[in-house]
Amino acid sequence: MPSAASASTGTPDVERLNVALAPRLGAARVTAVQAEAIGTGQMSESRRLRVAYSAPCDLPSTLIAKFPSDDATSRATGKATRCYEVETSFYRDLRDALDVHAPQCHFVERNGETDDFLLLLSDFAPCRQGDQIAGCTLDEALSLYAVITYMDAVEGVYFPEGGMHAMATGLAAAVEKAGVRIQYGSSV
Repeated sequence: MPSAASASTGTPDVERLNVALAPRLGAARVTAVQAEAIGTGQMSESRRLRVAYSAPCDLPSTLIAKFPSDDATSRATGKATRCYEVETSFYRDLRDALDVHAPQCHFVERNGETDDFLLLLSDFAPCRQGDQIAGCTLDEALSLYAVITYMDAVEGVYFPEGGMHAMATGLAAAVEKAGVRIQYGSSV
């Protein structure tokens, strides 16, 4: 059976979801799916999937599906910047090892040759994805002050000792210690 990422691009259908979610479905099967576009799709496409199952299972009734853009320019940009590779690698290799508030990944797959990928993530509804083109309302912008206050008072403020420059020099020292030779002042 073809992999979920290489089966096709675009919004996953029932068959594709059954392949992708097979390890988590148990005896259940996906019987229906409705998709709603979310976000603005500059680099990839995102859909909120409302999923019906044949029996109870350990999966939510809504998932977020992310997959490559149909737009050739967006897709080429995603490939050139390695955006698809980086995001799928984050969910495959890092998300569960880090103390970050990121959606749970129910499925991740990427084809390195074609850059086709499929991510199935937890839905953070009622939160909604920001619109990078239209921006936000004045009320939404002002609400950021509440988040900043919360982070200062409850979560704490973190900064690198020695400032941001220390992060770059520390990273350079770490990779050089690992055997990487950094060549400054050269064209790439």
